[in-house]
Parts: sequence; C-alpha cells; structure tokens
Amino acid sequence: MRETLARVLRSRGRSHDEAKDEPAAAESPAAVLIDADYRGSAGGAAEWHDLKACGIGGVVLNRLSEANVTLSPEADERPICRAVIAPPAALDRDTLHRLHDQGVRGVRFRLDDDADVAGMLCYGDALVIPGWHIELDLPAGDTHALHRAEWILTRMPVPVCFTGLAGFAGHDGGSSARALLLELVHMGRFWLKFSAAELSSASPAAQEAASLLAREAMATRPDRLVFGSGSAGAQADVAAALQMVRPWFPDEAAQRQILTFNPAALYDF
Repeated sequence: MRETLARVLRSRGRSHDEAKDEPAAAESPAAVLIDADYRGSAGGAAEWHDLKACGIGGVVLNRLSEANVTLSPEADERPICRAVIAPPAALDRDTLHRLHDQGVRGVRFRLDDDADVAGMLCYGDALVIPGWHIELDLPAGDTHALHRAEWILTRMPVPVCFTGLAGFAGHDGGSSARALLLELVHMGRFWLKFSAAELSSASPAAQEAASLLAREAMATRPDRLVFGSGSAGAQADVAAALQMVRPWFPDEAAQRQILTFNPAALYDF
C-alpha cells in the first residue's frame, strides 16, 4: 500500500490534466481503499481486521485516537491513520509539529451563524507550513451561508474540504448553492467529502441532490472528491458505505480515484 500511495504523492502539485496522464493510477490495486470519514478509533485488532476485510488500508479519524495508533501499519498491521480535529487552542510551532506527528492533517469548522469566517482565515495562515487543510461543515438549513463566506473562502491560503453535503445541497435553494460549490471545486483548492452515514439518513430528495452534485463534480474535477463511511467501526456499515458509492460511479477507475488516490493526496498518506 505504501508504494501505491507514494506514487500518488509524487503526482501532488500537478494540474488536473497532467494527473489524468499519470500511468501509475491505472496500475494500482483496486483493493487499496481509504475511508475518509471513519468515526471509530482504529485501535483494536478486531476493528482493524474488520476494516481490512472491507479492503480499507487507511482511515481519516474525526479526532485524535486514544489508542496507540501509528502512522504506518508496518509493525503490527494497524491502519495508516490521519485525523481532522477541532481547532486546537494553540497554534504555536511546537503544538502543530506534535499534532502533525500524531497524524493530524486538517482543522474542522462549521459554517453557521456563529462561524467566524475571518478567524478561519487566520487559522488558514497558520496551517500553510504544516501543509494541512480546513474542513468546513456546511449547514443544512442555510444555503446562503456559503455565498456570504465566498469572498473570504476564495482567499484561504490552504485547501478547503466541504462536508455536510447531503443536507446542504438538498435544501430549498440548493441548486444555486450547488452551482457555487462546483465553481469553487473547479478552482482546484476546494474539495467535497461525501459521508455514507449522512447520506443514508437523508431524505430521498437530499440523496438525489447529493448524487447530482457528486456526478457534476466528477465531471468538473474528479481529483477533488473523497468519500467516507461515517461508521463508528461496524464492518457491515463500512461495507454498505462502499456499496453506496459504487452505483454513483460504476467505472472502476473513478472508484479508485475517489476511494484511494484523492484521499491519499488530501490527507497526505
């Protein structure tokens, strides 16, 4: 897996057109998958066995694991782990270095009425050196929030990954918000993360809106989509999540890109 992901990382910084010509992607094994929204700890042997049974070789946690999870699976076949966390209280170099060594690659905010978008920009400045990104959870009931934040978001010095997409795109007025999301994704510094747990609990209309957004984004920037289970560790949930994304993207090359190469690039596997 490490050799496969290393080939992905060598392509970082290339344009989308150059990335499409990268022969290594076509040679990679389809079984190397990354769950970009894993809610378990990935620390127990049984949990990791379940992940491996689903073909998962790496996970992105929504918090630092309390278990002694390493950054590589070489010693005892534990997963390669990364994490996106709530904003740390301190942004000094030592803190960022320590968190980076623990696998942190992003800081999570929510774009709601209480959001300090200007403050996010300050965080973005601090995240440039470690090479992290900002994850931005979009509100289900306020599609205007993204329009209000557009001016600052386009000045963010690090990548921004949008989550909460089912509720956001499926809300009234979602077509305008979806168009703005696609414009941002087309720029190359913005990403979309779809979560199976969120999608499975959404209304049919919201699911269809999210599916449309995913297909349109795939046609715009297929190198800017990632997908996760939202599972807390159940093997059945992870397996069901993988089955959910495959009808959206029946092409195996597209599945490899979304489930392997894109998250490897965004989360620095």
